[in-house]
Amino acid sequence: MEGIEIRTTEPSSNLKIKNNYDIVLNLSSETNAHACFGCSEYEIPIYISIVSGNYTGAVNCTAVEGQCPKDFTPIVSLSNFTNAHLAEPGYYPVNVCCKIDPDLSPPQTSAIGITHGGTYGSPLTAHLQCEDSESGCKVTYYCYCSYTGTAECDCGEPNQVYDPDEGITLELDCEKCTKNFNIYYKSEDYAGNSENRKKITITLTNELPMCEFSETVNLTPSDKLSGQVYTNKQSFKIKWKVRNLAEEENVTKHILNWTYQNETGNWSRQEIFDIKSDEYFYTFTGIKDGEFYKDIKCKVITDRGVEGVWSSSLSVLVDHQPPNATITKPESDSVALQDGKFLVAWSGQDSGSGIEKFEVQNSSDNETWSTWLVTNETEANFSANPGETWYFRVRATDKAGNTGEWSEIKEVYVAGELLAVVTFEPNQTVKIGESLTIHALVNTTVKIKNVTATAESGNLSLENKTEVSDEVWNLTWLLENPEEGRDQEFTITVEDQSGHKLYYTATFNVVPCFPNETRPCCLGEICKNDTYPQTICTQGYQVCTANYTWGACNGTSPAQEICDGYDNDCDGEIDEGITCTCIENDTQWVCPWGYCNSTNLAQGEYKFESWCKAEKQICR
Repeated sequence: MEGIEIRTTEPSSNLKIKNNYDIVLNLSSETNAHACFGCSEYEIPIYISIVSGNYTGAVNCTAVEGQCPKDFTPIVSLSNFTNAHLAEPGYYPVNVCCKIDPDLSPPQTSAIGITHGGTYGSPLTAHLQCEDSESGCKVTYYCYCSYTGTAECDCGEPNQVYDPDEGITLELDCEKCTKNFNIYYKSEDYAGNSENRKKITITLTNELPMCEFSETVNLTPSDKLSGQVYTNKQSFKIKWKVRNLAEEENVTKHILNWTYQNETGNWSRQEIFDIKSDEYFYTFTGIKDGEFYKDIKCKVITDRGVEGVWSSSLSVLVDHQPPNATITKPESDSVALQDGKFLVAWSGQDSGSGIEKFEVQNSSDNETWSTWLVTNETEANFSANPGETWYFRVRATDKAGNTGEWSEIKEVYVAGELLAVVTFEPNQTVKIGESLTIHALVNTTVKIKNVTATAESGNLSLENKTEVSDEVWNLTWLLENPEEGRDQEFTITVEDQSGHKLYYTATFNVVPCFPNETRPCCLGEICKNDTYPQTICTQGYQVCTANYTWGACNGTSPAQEICDGYDNDCDGEIDEGITCTCIENDTQWVCPWGYCNSTNLAQGEYKFESWCKAEKQICR
């Protein structure tokens, strides 16, 4: 037999199936007489259709496993036909009963994969997903409306067909505002089931979810949550929280990024945590001295698919090495008081995180120590009395929290009070090439044995000395040829009868000029004058600034030398250093970039490599 198909009938309204299936049965030619008493609920009758050709025998139409459409279960199917039944094309009842499992459940639709723009005018795309495990999703409908404030909106029954390739585009049309979008949606399956209308509210603002570091462990400063911090531990922890979440929006992923750096190179690192929480933490372990964890920052992804913005960054330098420190002043073992005080100074070195603070201690007996200062300064005045001996030591703590050892002890004897009045002639500030006359009236509380002086630059000589008394001397020095420089030191050393030395320092300045002073200038080696008019450089002028330095010269600058009969580079030579490749005859020379218009040249070209003779001929 050929061209025989089995087709399902159109189901009744209360019978829900996925499709009307076409299926071809292998019908035998044996004659059997059977009876079918009709199809019960959730069973459908199947008709036989002659598509083409004729059949001249009886048909035994028995449905077996696999002969009913998908999701249909074969039941007894018995019928008897005569030749006349199949004489012409058409539909003939066979009454094969196929039982089905009905689909009575509606599909379920949810909103997923929301991509948030988060700024004024930026689009947001919402996605809907339908699921139906029985007959399958057939179509999804939606509509949406927007509102601000607390007043709700309703767009009615969803009537727009949803396209998963396009999604639903929402957009903020107001700057610095919050706007709510109500999306209503539902889906239907192939069995005709329809779910009830659902709603999701999406709130758009100009702010996206953002991580904020909230706490650190083993980092200094402990309260600093952005920028540069330090650690001297083997591990450290960073905690963070998330802000700017919309109503009913939840975090699903935390992302942590940083750059790891050590002596061998740099590497980018990222950790992703599937944590449904608006706060989390990460512990960095196994860290080593000198490592740098740069630009640590986090962001989150929410259950709406919103990808937040990166947090501010935190960089951690690992420093396990303590700093060192030393007392630098007084330089000698004895000092002179000035207004009852003398200067104590110190310094420190740390190759890692850098020094955070100093602790300076003093003692009057080198046994019992007291903390004088805890500071980040490097000097201070100490009050004392003549004849006392003091001891000082210092130690430093770096920014990672490492504290170094105490420095060597500095012993200082207070020799007495030194008062000195120093004056400079013609002024404390002089120009280069000028000399300074320096007067000093030295007044001490001890008997003076000798007074000497030194200057940072120049030739210093004692011009006059008057011993007014054992404690008061009047001296004059001449300083010649001091070098240019600001705040140069002039130091007086007073030695008492016991050999102790007292020091007094004043400063002077040697500058190139005084403000508003002018002078001629030339930007080349030579400028145009009556005896040398061929140079292009002309003389300009400079004005001295308020900082005692010469300003810019406003003369003509040198240029590149060309073959034109002038000194273009202002070095005192004309048309020098130009290599020519010229066309030449016995009497004429030309510049390498030009063409000679002379008609006296012999036929052909001549190459000449020498200096260009502009005085003979210039071709342009």
